[in-house]
Amino acid sequence: ILNISLAMLSCIGLYGALQLSLRRIQVHGIITTGLLVACVLNFFAEAFLTHAGMATGALPGWVVLLLLLAPYSLNLGCSALSLMLQATLTDLLEREEQMCSLGTSEQHAQQAIELRGSDTCCVCMDRS
Repeated sequence: ILNISLAMLSCIGLYGALQLSLRRIQVHGIITTGLLVACVLNFFAEAFLTHAGMATGALPGWVVLLLLLAPYSLNLGCSALSLMLQATLTDLLEREEQMCSLGTSEQHAQQAIELRGSDTCCVCMDRS
């Protein structure tokens, strides 16, 4: 069930990364990272805190632990990359908003007072 959930969240994250959809990237990064950290901690707790440990057969415990952690560690690395993409995209969108801003409402009110009676738009300063 966990692997199916992680696969679905990975698809959401991939679609969000391709579309540069901040919300989908955030959902993937935060939920997937939380699930993976919980799994890794569960594996460590099971390996070190149970009486029998992880391996009771031919393989030593550290090999079994490594085999169980490998796919989850890879997925955790990908989730961390997704979180970095989310942070970078958020920063890019904030910078774009600052550069394309039309100004605050106080600035618009001041411009409206200054340009009252003329045929110039008080917001974009274009002539009508």
